[in-house]
Amino acid sequence: MSDLRKLAELLLETLQHLNTADLKTFWWYLRNHKGHGLDEPIKRGMFPDNLNREDTVDLMVNKYEEKAVDVTEVILRKMNYNHHANELKKKADILKGGGSKPSEENPNTMDDCYSMTSLPRGLCLIMNNQEFEDEHLMNRQGSNIDAVELAKVFSWLGFKVLMSMNNTMKKMQDVLKFCSELKKTELQQYGVMEWDAEHNEFPVLKELPQHGDALVCCVLSHGRETGVCGTDSQILPIDELLSPFNGLKCPALNNKPKLFFIQACRGGIRLPGVFVQTDGPAGAEAGLETDGPAGAEAGLGTDGVWDTSSPVGADTLVVRATVNNNVSFRHKVTGSWFIQSLCQELRKGCPRDDILTIILRVSNEVSQRKHNEAKQMPEMTSTLRKKLFLPLPQNI
Repeated sequence: MSDLRKLAELLLETLQHLNTADLKTFWWYLRNHKGHGLDEPIKRGMFPDNLNREDTVDLMVNKYEEKAVDVTEVILRKMNYNHHANELKKKADILKGGGSKPSEENPNTMDDCYSMTSLPRGLCLIMNNQEFEDEHLMNRQGSNIDAVELAKVFSWLGFKVLMSMNNTMKKMQDVLKFCSELKKTELQQYGVMEWDAEHNEFPVLKELPQHGDALVCCVLSHGRETGVCGTDSQILPIDELLSPFNGLKCPALNNKPKLFFIQACRGGIRLPGVFVQTDGPAGAEAGLETDGPAGAEAGLGTDGVWDTSSPVGADTLVVRATVNNNVSFRHKVTGSWFIQSLCQELRKGCPRDDILTIILRVSNEVSQRKHNEAKQMPEMTSTLRKKLFLPLPQNI
């Protein structure tokens, strides 16, 4: 490869997928690497304490020149970053002229991953309904725990995190429309807040955000058979949750991944032997609750059954806390099983694993939990057309 500048840009793009801990592991392998016609690895003294990704690329290119790609590929495979190693090799082959460029005539060479390079990565909207007007819908203690954890994780992943709290069904519709259209005239109308990672709080949103390479929408509320509850107990159907971001209503997100995570029950069915408080009527045991309306046996509420008769559209992932007709659980102190597991697995899996692999781990982890005999099984519906990896920003 004659153009070392393009080589360096490719290597830098690849290293952006490594978080701080993984980058240090990469440096360790680099210091101990031998081969490719060079007997001596890069000396330890060449690695200053404040070494960053750009400096790492410069060191490799100066030492190995064109073979820096081969060195990086070998190290990535030792770190089990096989997907990124394959992507690096494929793109390097194209630069060298030995690979096929993506084209209509050769569709199998098209990149099978969504682009995720914008900063911010996109918007993460948290719809957090904690306090309810209907006396049959109890306030959802522990919901703020979920909201803060989601904000921390998705800001860590480079998203601009917004939150809107305690909305009626109509206001939920309005906030979704605002976050789809992003019109300046509506900036202050709905009290949307923006996560401040430095101070761990949600001040009022002051500047109009923009869409990026992805959208994340997290809904934390009660639910019933037909959808998610507003604070007035009116139901927002799932198609009205998704539709503001489809290709017709939000062209900025065409061909881009849209992720929806919904913490809400989908019915009142439970395994025998459950004695828990609900997000309907009163009666708690050991701080565990469910997210649903009143009328449930032994204080158990529901988060509703979703109507999935309408297609969710392309490039959409919907992950719900529980399967059809069943309850989901939330602890008043530690948050919900589903959201807490989601945040934990995102931290463990990103940026190494794709989102579907991470969600499978969430489903497995949640399914193994129980309170007495209470169980929960998340459900995923996907129309994603490519793999989705969530790389960390360079300064993480």
